[in-house]
Amino acid sequence: GAYYIASAADQVYAKPGSMVGNIGVISILPEPDIVDEMLFTTGPFKLSGGSQVEAIRQMEVLKETFLTAILAQREERLKVGPEILSRGEIYLGLQAE
Repeated sequence: GAYYIASAADQVYAKPGSMVGNIGVISILPEPDIVDEMLFTTGPFKLSGGSQVEAIRQMEVLKETFLTAILAQREERLKVGPEILSRGEIYLGLQAE
């Protein structure tokens, strides 16, 4: 989220050993084996929040929203295209420009 916020700034600074540049979305769903037979919910997806397919779809929407915001704020400063930018890779601060 830090890069999302910093994208509106004129300059973004990072120490050489910083881990930066990750445009992507991470989501963790509960493991099925943690569900106890004494656990009651009001709907089939109350514990997990929805189906796995829907969770992945929502993550893709969030990633595209994130990427669109970065491109809108920093496109002229970026040295790589959106296909590379949105792979979720992590770079060291000394690699980032």
